[in-house]
Parts: sequence; C-alpha cells; structure tokens
Amino acid sequence: MKPTCPVCELSHTEELLRWGTKHSIYVCHNYNLRFSYPLPDDKELFEAYQGFLYKKPEVKRIKKEIDSKKKEIVSLFNLSASDNLKNKTFLDCGAGTGIASAAAKALGLDVYLQEIDEKSIEFIQDELGIETARIVRTLEKLSGKHFDFIFCDNVIEHDTSPIDFVKKLYGLLNSNGILIIKTPNAGNTDSFLYPYIIVSCFYRALTLGNSLKNTMHANRQKWWHCEPPIHIYGFSERNLVIIVQRLSIKDAEISYYQLPFKNIHKEISFV
Repeated sequence: MKPTCPVCELSHTEELLRWGTKHSIYVCHNYNLRFSYPLPDDKELFEAYQGFLYKKPEVKRIKKEIDSKKKEIVSLFNLSASDNLKNKTFLDCGAGTGIASAAAKALGLDVYLQEIDEKSIEFIQDELGIETARIVRTLEKLSGKHFDFIFCDNVIEHDTSPIDFVKKLYGLLNSNGILIIKTPNAGNTDSFLYPYIIVSCFYRALTLGNSLKNTMHANRQKWWHCEPPIHIYGFSERNLVIIVQRLSIKDAEISYYQLPFKNIHKEISFV
C-alpha cells in the first residue's frame, strides 16, 4: 500500500528508490514533495547524528566563518547598527557546530541553541564559549520561553514531522519576533551545476540495489535531497506553501536564498 504524502496528506505518491533495507524514497506528484518512507524512529535519528555528522570541524575554519555568518544574520533579520540588541533573544535551532550561535553572540544578542549531537555540544561549549545553561537538546526544554529571532538553517528536512516542527518554532516567537527557516530547494534545476552531488547520489542509489532504469527515472524527479535517515524530506516551494496554509500562518514570506546560485535554497520568513 502506497503511503500518503506527509504534508498534503494525499495519496498520489510514487516510490522512486529503495534505500537500504529500512527505507524507500517517494515523491508526491500533487505538490512535488520528496520524502522517506517509513520515517526513521527516534532511536535511529538520534544515533545517526552522534559524533559529528561528517567530521570534527577545524576551530580555525569555524572562527573564520563567524564574521560571514554575522553578515548573513544582519541581512536575514534586517538588523541595523542603531538596533539595541542587548536584550534581544536569539535561538539557533539545530545549531550544528555553533557558527550562527557564536555570530549572534558576537552581535550582542542573548543566545540560546538547540542541538542533539553530544560531540557538537561539547565543541560549542569548549571552543565557542556558549554557556551550558543556554544549550538544550530538544525544543520542549524551551517551553515557556519566547524569542525575538529564531534561526533554523537546514534542519526542517531532518525532522520527521515538518508541520509540527514549524508549529513548535512559530510558538516560540515573541509577538514581534522573526523566524527564518532555510532548506534546500528540491524543485530547482541548479543542482545540476554540482556534478559531484548528482554522480555520487546516482552511484549510491545503484549500490543500494536499484536498477539503472529506476535510478535514471528518480534523477528526473530530483530525488537527491533525500537520504534517510539523515535527510528525510526534499521540499519544493509548493510544499512550503501547504505547510504555511495548514498552520493558518498569514504573515509568511517564501523566497529564494541565493547561495551560491539562485534557487539552491528556499528561505521561509515568519514575521
């Protein structure tokens, strides 16, 4: 029995690829969502993210990137030199190696962060100086707190329930707060500018037992933003619109995030 789409809840779905023994990658032809099925459970997700997702970052490289991230935060949240940021709160959701948290702290913001990777948390504490009291493993630990700015960079595609995820983050905003969610744009064609991504994903699909014919068909459906249990979803703009509509959020803006080519990422702003 085919699964229904986790976002639009309709059943016009197609299996594109088998992904190991546990998961498959599907596409929803109604709204172009690419998604993993079945979804990974909490234990599988937790284990997948422990010990740095790829490799331990170099401290020098991280610190060089903080200045660039400061400029990005200023631009995304429309900050200015005249703003009094001392009493403004900032949440870095899915902080990773903590670059955005360190950048926000350097800007004078009152920073909290959420991250589940214990090695990343240790790195953030030891190398970037973020206090333990400002770090949580789950968003539920922030119940009762509200933030002026929430930054969520390439995280929503990792969460099993994107609609609930956005609802949680939106509920953590102050009345005049701003939430920025960034995610890869699975509906774009500019990924073809990165042949390494296309070739490596194509090869991996073949090694996992998919036929050449199915893999070629899946590539035409731009499946490569899904890689369970790490990347669970590949969103297009239409999916993001559906999420906003289902949550009855009126003050949302969906735009392209141009880095380094336009259409590579989507950015949702909730003001």
